[in-house]
Amino acid sequence: MNSTELLDMFRVEMHDRQSPYLWSDTEIYGFIDDAQTWFCRLTDGISDARTPAVTKVNIIPGVDWYDTHLKIRQIRKITRSDTGIPVKLFTAEQADTLGFTFSPTVTGDLKALVFGLEAHTMRTMPVPSTLLGLATVSSGITAINTAVMPIADTTGLAVGMGLTASGVPIGTTILSIILNTSITLSTNVTAEVPSGATLAFGSVIELSVYRFPLNTITDDGDQVLEIDPQHHTALLHWMKSRAYDKQDAETFDRRKSEEFKGRFTEYCARAQQEQQRARRVQGNVAYGGVYISNPAGGNASGGYTDPYNRK
Repeated sequence: MNSTELLDMFRVEMHDRQSPYLWSDTEIYGFIDDAQTWFCRLTDGISDARTPAVTKVNIIPGVDWYDTHLKIRQIRKITRSDTGIPVKLFTAEQADTLGFTFSPTVTGDLKALVFGLEAHTMRTMPVPSTLLGLATVSSGITAINTAVMPIADTTGLAVGMGLTASGVPIGTTILSIILNTSITLSTNVTAEVPSGATLAFGSVIELSVYRFPLNTITDDGDQVLEIDPQHHTALLHWMKSRAYDKQDAETFDRRKSEEFKGRFTEYCARAQQEQQRARRVQGNVAYGGVYISNPAGGNASGGYTDPYNRK
């Protein structure tokens, strides 16, 4: 169901099909946008592991602070794209509990990322060292609009490294290397990179996240909703709550507004339970040869893991 179809369903159920309308198209599309966002706020949100602008971050030697996408609600998992090895993830509170300290002089291989120190940011533990990749490389580029990027020197580059430069799309990684000649990128470069530019190479981490909708529902119509289709009609509850909350003698009805708001929040609670059940790892635990179902799965210890493996 797209936004126009949901608008039409709203008008049918609210008996608002004849002009002049009680609620304009612009108002209803606003209700749809608000309903989809609130669905994500009251549930786990939209799972995403493949949208580059959201899920890929270039890790550069010497840089320990990184911005995350504003639409990320929760980070589930982080892996390095060059090795596939998971990167441990901690909240600021967990880092305090474990006694982590941040120092610009402590460098090394990427061990963990800490989030929650500032909004929409992550900080590496420790500061990535130059061993992660190349800090700078001198470029011989004049203008590039293809996936193959000639550079003056490819020595030290490795497949899977990330590229950071003006005009290079987020999440661009190196797919292949021709020694001292060129590199093939995962995404076309969309702008000129001047000759002699300094390019930074590091690694790319890939995030698995829950997020809010990326696109605002507008009165353009026919927009695809980003939440799963089975939840689309439930958005009508929130839309009706907003509609009856309109400060107008013909539309305002506090009782109905609260009633539909309650229906929506109850639906979201059930939807979140379904999301959580779908993530449970089914398994068995043996006690003295007797196997007991362990539907929750996971780590039985329930404790934090120190990224430095301190004892």
